[in-house]
Amino acid sequence: MTASPKRPFLGVHYTTCATYGRLYKNDEGNAYEGRCPRCGHFFRVRIAPGGASTRSCQASCPPSYHNRYLR
Repeated sequence: MTASPKRPFLGVHYTTCATYGRLYKNDEGNAYEGRCPRCGHFFRVRIAPGGASTRSCQASCPPSYHNRYLR
């Protein structure tokens, strides 16, 4: 049994939706992309030469997305 290749990702704490998720590196290798698992808002974090080495970050979903889940 062979192990599947690991996909590079960023861990994201979606502060306004109070949840955690991951953004995975896109096919072009120039950004991490994904959606908030609670409200579905799309996020894209570009990869810059000499960028940060951190593997986690925080993001805020727009009120128009997360408010519909607070009713």
